Amino acid sequence: AQVWGRDGVALLGDAAHPTLPFMAQGANMALEDAYALANCLSAADDLETGLAAYQARRQSRAAKVVEAANGNAWKYHLRAPLSWPAHQILRVAGALAPQKMVSQFDWIYRHDETAR
Repeated sequence: AQVWGRDGVALLGDAAHPTLPFMAQGANMALEDAYALANCLSAADDLETGLAAYQARRQSRAAKVVEAANGNAWKYHLRAPLSWPAHQILRVAGALAPQKMVSQFDWIYRHDETAR
């Protein structure tokens, strides 16, 4: 298992969970991590406990965002003959149900790490 912090050192952002740029979340995830790290360290009795709490708090969300970015990379890099029909389907879906296309990622874009 990957360890994001030990011996008084913490990894955050792309150093902890590198992601492709297909959800525009690299910098945002680093900011979320920084907030969570500060919050976990301030609430912990010792440094190692705080680092472990930080990883436990962020690992699931980070993995899910990375997975979503990987999924979008696949969609954007389809090769012929699949690329044209797939992109037409996405275009039509966006025209017919724009709110559904946008809201499918509310779990990313509406997340508030400070509300935890």
